[in-house]
Amino acid sequence: MFAHAPGFMALLVGPEHRFALTNPNYQKVIGHREVAGRTVAEALSDAADQGYVDLLDRVYRSGEAHRADSALYAVQAEPGGAVIDRYVDFVFQPLRDAAGQVWGIFVQGVDVTERHQAAKALAVSEARYGALFAAMATGFCVIEMRFDETDRPVDYKIVEGNQAFEEMTGLVDPYGKWVSEIAPGLEQHWFDLYGGVARTGQPARFENPADIFGRWYDVQALRIGQPGAYQVAVLFNNITERKQSEARQNALLELNDAIRDLTDAEEIAQASAEVLARTMGVSRAGYGTVDTIAETITIPRDFNQPGVSSLAGVLSFRDYGSYIEDIRRGETVAIDDVTRDPRTADTAEALKGISAGSFVNMPLMEQGRVVAMVFVNHATARHYSDSDLRLMRDVAERVRMATERARSEAALRESEAQFRVFAQATPNQIWASWADGSMYWFNPQVYAYTGQKDGDLDGAEGWIQHVHPDDMERVSETWSRSLASGQVYETEFRVRRHDGVYRTFMVRAEPVHDEDGRITRWVGSNIDIEELRSQSAELARFNETLEDQVAERTSALMQTEEALRQSQKMEAVGQLTGGIAHDFNNLLAGISGSLEIISNRIAQGRHNDVERFTVAAQGAAKRAAALTHRLLAFSRRQTLDPKPTDPNRLIRGMEDLIRRTTGPGVHLEVVASTGLWPVLIDAHQLENAVLNLCI
Repeated sequence: MFAHAPGFMALLVGPEHRFALTNPNYQKVIGHREVAGRTVAEALSDAADQGYVDLLDRVYRSGEAHRADSALYAVQAEPGGAVIDRYVDFVFQPLRDAAGQVWGIFVQGVDVTERHQAAKALAVSEARYGALFAAMATGFCVIEMRFDETDRPVDYKIVEGNQAFEEMTGLVDPYGKWVSEIAPGLEQHWFDLYGGVARTGQPARFENPADIFGRWYDVQALRIGQPGAYQVAVLFNNITERKQSEARQNALLELNDAIRDLTDAEEIAQASAEVLARTMGVSRAGYGTVDTIAETITIPRDFNQPGVSSLAGVLSFRDYGSYIEDIRRGETVAIDDVTRDPRTADTAEALKGISAGSFVNMPLMEQGRVVAMVFVNHATARHYSDSDLRLMRDVAERVRMATERARSEAALRESEAQFRVFAQATPNQIWASWADGSMYWFNPQVYAYTGQKDGDLDGAEGWIQHVHPDDMERVSETWSRSLASGQVYETEFRVRRHDGVYRTFMVRAEPVHDEDGRITRWVGSNIDIEELRSQSAELARFNETLEDQVAERTSALMQTEEALRQSQKMEAVGQLTGGIAHDFNNLLAGISGSLEIISNRIAQGRHNDVERFTVAAQGAAKRAAALTHRLLAFSRRQTLDPKPTDPNRLIRGMEDLIRRTTGPGVHLEVVASTGLWPVLIDAHQLENAVLNLCI
């Protein structure tokens, strides 16, 4: 039994871990080295170097088992020889005597590198039989077959088993009981296989499902005891996860094949729904868009098994239960039996009416909100395992990626079509190259200019033959630097036209990057700037004479402006002269009148009034002197005499003078400001400045 175990096993005795027993699978793992009677450190130096002896010491000291999955064991059977990496799942299980002291370690595991297990008999002592198999991670049991009157196997009794057997089957205290009592409905193929081993004595190795346990098992069975006892020893491992993983992987491979060439999002969703339904064995599968506000799902298409009606259309979640609250939160709803789940118990009949006795609704999120849902329905109650949910998530992710790919490809095709239309329509020359600088596409404008045929300019050398010889080296160096650095390519050079004439072009190209930032190609344009360069040269020549032209024009304008100012001044002087003449006439009239009255009064002997008229004549004379002073200031011939002056009083005193100077056509308004301080200034100069401003 020890040798036929599907995994590798070894019995180590004592604190030095001396080999007492090993099975062939263990020998295969260690490279068939002689280890019996030797310690692990002596026999397996490679294992010791990798820390396995330290692990054994820890288990022996602590009395606690050590388990590891997919642990690396680099096997070197001979010093200096080849190293073979093996990956193993194993357990170091301490073995205790009646006093509870650890006396050895049982090593058991599976070489998952090859996933093959040897099946050779190895007798073990009855004294250690129970302890060894009780410590195994592999399920073990002994069964006794029952045959009916036609010699057909119909049942078996579980005689004994280990803890792993109970854990892998979920059976509690099954010993001495018939399987028909504790696991009714177990498939007939189990009875047929075990019955064949019991009758013939031929060992059997197989992988089978046990639906009543919801698991898959990798089983090895062989007859033990007397032939007529019909007893069979069974070693098995739970391989449900592997089988489910293989089923998921096969489904995903099938899905990839189904959607590889599809470009329509709806067709992709439909193909994936079919794969999902057939893999999970459900009545219906599909996708729909979800409106969490309206609490509805819109299903464009779904896949249905024969006899199952489609749900295509708009459905209200509330018509079939209260689970919309879970979906709104982005939570997957998996209901095994709609009649028992409180969210659907009241609407169970409605759900059964659409072949949804059990179902899974898995929301799909975008930017934190529910936008769609993948669902599966089954007409009757059934359990949905974690593997089922993982498959649905994997399929949904593949569909999302495929849909995004389809949309991206459609957008790319549209973008490329728009680019080609633009490239055809633009008058500029457009071209494209690969990341290494090799040209692969030119628009018609390039061929029309160079006179070449389609394809003649492709490659690394075709286009450069049309570059002016004097520019060729510089152009090549600049292009090479851009290719090496990824920087924008920008330069100017001359290109030969089909008639042999060279024209100057401004050339610019930018790199196109993929999602990883790698440059995949370059797209560039050539703009004919020959006329622009000619215009620039003409402009430069014009700029050279512009300063002289501006100076000449400025001088003429200054002369004209001076003449205008002189004309305006003469006009103002004319107006001022008329006003001043009128003022002098008035002043002279006052003086003359006063003198004439004085003369008459003296002749009449009336001397009392003479002084009054004398003062009047003097006042008129003073006003005439002030007017003369202002005229001298205006002509800039009067010396400056700054004094504290009230500006308001000065301006009010000038009102008549300004009014006469500006003439009746100009409305004059004098507004005095309050709170002004006296200013130290020549009053006559200030009057002159104000007068100049007014005229």
